Amino acid sequence: MFSSFGENNVSINGKVPKYMIIVRRIVLIPFVLLVLFLIFFSSVLWVMNLQILRPVFYGEALEKIDFYNSLTGPVLNQALNDAYTIPPDKLPGGFTDPAINSLGITNEELAKSIRRAVPPEWLQRSVETFLQALEDYLAEHNSYIKIDLDTDQEIKLVIKELKYILDTTDSYNLAYQKFVDPSLEHISNHQLPFGIEVSSTRLIQASRKVVPPDWIQHNLEEALDQVTPYFTGESDEFIVYIDISDRVAIASAEFKLLLSEENVGEILYQGVIEPAVKGLIPENAALPYGLFITDAEILEIMRDVAPPTWAEEQTEYAIDDVTDYIVGRSDSIDILIDIKANKLAAQENIEKSINDYMVNELSLPTCTSEQQSSLINVQNYQDFPLCIPYDAAVSSKIQSKISADIKTLVFDPIPDIINMDEQVIRARLMEYGGEGSINMLDNIRKLMSEGFTYTEKNFEADISSSNLLSIETIDQVRLFIRDGWEGDQKTLDSKLFGTEGATVIQNVRSVFHEIKNYGWTIYVVILFLLTLIGILGGQNLKQRLLWGLGALVVCALLALIIYGPIYSAYVGQLTDKISFSLGSEFIQSDYFAETNNLLTEIGIDYWKQVLSDFQRNLLLGPAIMFCVGSVLIIIVMYWGKVKNILGTFDN
Repeated sequence: MFSSFGENNVSINGKVPKYMIIVRRIVLIPFVLLVLFLIFFSSVLWVMNLQILRPVFYGEALEKIDFYNSLTGPVLNQALNDAYTIPPDKLPGGFTDPAINSLGITNEELAKSIRRAVPPEWLQRSVETFLQALEDYLAEHNSYIKIDLDTDQEIKLVIKELKYILDTTDSYNLAYQKFVDPSLEHISNHQLPFGIEVSSTRLIQASRKVVPPDWIQHNLEEALDQVTPYFTGESDEFIVYIDISDRVAIASAEFKLLLSEENVGEILYQGVIEPAVKGLIPENAALPYGLFITDAEILEIMRDVAPPTWAEEQTEYAIDDVTDYIVGRSDSIDILIDIKANKLAAQENIEKSINDYMVNELSLPTCTSEQQSSLINVQNYQDFPLCIPYDAAVSSKIQSKISADIKTLVFDPIPDIINMDEQVIRARLMEYGGEGSINMLDNIRKLMSEGFTYTEKNFEADISSSNLLSIETIDQVRLFIRDGWEGDQKTLDSKLFGTEGATVIQNVRSVFHEIKNYGWTIYVVILFLLTLIGILGGQNLKQRLLWGLGALVVCALLALIIYGPIYSAYVGQLTDKISFSLGSEFIQSDYFAETNNLLTEIGIDYWKQVLSDFQRNLLLGPAIMFCVGSVLIIIVMYWGKVKNILGTFDN
């Protein structure tokens, strides 16, 4: 019986029974599966450490697909080309002409200018610098972080190209149309000094002469040169001064021309005399024989009887004085107009009109002796009897009485000399435009006499009053532009997350780095499992080595198949889905279809590049294991020959 058991189960030589061999080989299956899982996991962990958790990797992928040259080249060209095809009514800002006509520059020239202002090399360098700083921030230890994007030099490039664009395009006329012209149209709805109304078209025409594009270009370039060192952190002060003195003469001439284009009588009487005598004469004065005359009619008569030459001289004098005040050449207005002769002529005109009315319209009878006697004693011409004196002396006396009463009632309240000062002008502006008109006048006078000055103090005051940003934030931005930012992880964590948040971030960072630092233990576990597999699968050293190495090769081969063709097929399907999604949603505009296509292509290329890099590193570990395992299997199987060969080398 023992002999039989030994033959079938345990031999007398100590061999393992067959059923035990089967059991042991069944038991090793979970270990093989665990090895396969660990190989998968080790590849994923390798990719995470080498790529996924390294921000620099994503910058390297951008460089591989030539992202920066593509973005500032074909994509920019196509985007501008698409933008130039947008109908004017669809453009922002109320354009009335196509973009190329409105801007005065072709899309090709604009693209070249943008590339000079924002070169692809700077874009790439900035992105890579930022990603390197982010990688340093994610590092295990409290590493030193520095970010310097050379922003100051980039701002200077942008300013240089901005000057070029402003000089070569029609941007000034565009700015006039969008910003200045609406303001002038608003001003044209209000009266100017002397009660003059000027059309918006005429105001716009005058503004172009006073402030031409070349003058704006020169002063804008100087202003940019002054403020650029401040915003790049090279200086803590700036002064922008625009001298308006060379514009005063032109502005004065244009303003005089605007006023002189109006009716001389309108300027003199409606603008100067009427404001001065308003309220001094009755609005409705009673004249003899039931006649009445209004204050407007009195001024109209004065204007009609004024000699044209005299009216023109007085108007020019008034225009000169008011213009000098408005453009800041003088601090007061002192218009003196002698209207004594004009009053007398108007009075005579009214008397003649009364006499003509009495003779031609009323057809009065000759006075009786009793009526004529009463005429001599009447104190008020409103009590005159309705008759014509037959005595020439009485008639002359009556005319003198009428003349004296008209003079007393109508013309004596009017001064012989009209004195119009700046208070009258300001009162008229207040009447027509309120406090805003007064402020506008004062601002114009100050601008014309002192020029325009704007310093960093004004800028800081504007920032403080806006409640959008703080001066501290502006200073930090300026400091970053000049020097970049430098510090360590703890400093940055505290700024971003506060003290408590910084502790949490440090703990999370430590966990990730523990996994990264001890990732090699996976290979120790794999080696241990392969040893168990060898022990369970083989009966001698050679068999055990072959079982362990065979498990390694099979598992590595399965990993290569999964990370190879299966991974590629899955990624291909996923890429098609992403391509469709980007193609339909990347840019929500019918006018940028071609740009959308280019951006989609770049996005897909980037996605493929990243996944390809992932795949390459996923395959690396299993490929090494497969190759090493295969070589070792060959060595084990042919150890005798290998030993002889090695012995030959030793001899």
